[in-house]
Amino acid sequence: MPTPTLKLSSSDNIGHMAIIPGSERVERLATGNEASVLNFLSARPAHTAYMAGLVYTNGLESQANRGDFHAYYNRDNTLEGVALVGHAVTFEARSVNATQALARHARRHTNTALIRCERDKLEQFWQAYATVGRGAHLTCQEQLLELTTRSAACDSDYELRRASPDELEEVISMNVELALDERGNDPLKADPEGFRQRVLRRIRRGQVWILTLQGKVVFKAEIITRTPEVVYLEGIYVRNEERGKGHGVRSMRQLGHILLKEASALCVFVNQSNHAAQALYRKAGYQAVGHYDTIYLLR
Repeated sequence: MPTPTLKLSSSDNIGHMAIIPGSERVERLATGNEASVLNFLSARPAHTAYMAGLVYTNGLESQANRGDFHAYYNRDNTLEGVALVGHAVTFEARSVNATQALARHARRHTNTALIRCERDKLEQFWQAYATVGRGAHLTCQEQLLELTTRSAACDSDYELRRASPDELEEVISMNVELALDERGNDPLKADPEGFRQRVLRRIRRGQVWILTLQGKVVFKAEIITRTPEVVYLEGIYVRNEERGKGHGVRSMRQLGHILLKEASALCVFVNQSNHAAQALYRKAGYQAVGHYDTIYLLR
């Protein structure tokens, strides 16, 4: 892979430092380096769909990313790691040095709420990160699931559609229920205005898919990011009172039928302890392609 030429933000102190031949370094990525980053991330499209999707949609420098992108170069000036550091920390690294260098860089950001890391890299990352003194509030083991086979369309009773801004409150209430079920916290309490605006923005962009029955939203799924190859989903939820009726499986099959017309794969994370959700995804055709840990940090 050709070595990208990175541009640094004028506000980044590293931008005033000369690059010393034979030295490893972490640099903040700035506008103009999108092609290089996407080329690096494209080697594992399902694993990097979240970061790559943000770059495709927002570029490298945008408040919508809720963080900054950083790159690690080894002593041979070869790109070995890319990380998004901000509200969440997630990264793609091809060496132990890259993992630990990005971890040391990420610990400077004191407002990080969560870290998502492949399980086989967690110990390497945490050894370099944890000296910041922040402990974990909750750690969730998760599977990364992928769907690559487009199923036949479901019957007409399961016609998914994009949510409208008029349905914002219903979508928000389902997101709150989901967060309370999985993490025990209410996102409306932590950042009510920001949370509402992010959900509304996804609705306006046509990224929120719903199933309504008798005028009520019973199923919801959100496209968080997408690349030309992969659609990354989150926020998949079936109302408690509507579970066990097949709505989730049939809706996920229908969603796959719709979205795989233009992408090669869909991917989603599922909590390893949520056996009902895992069974739903298996029935919908998803297969595990990775194992991750998500660490929710103490504020």
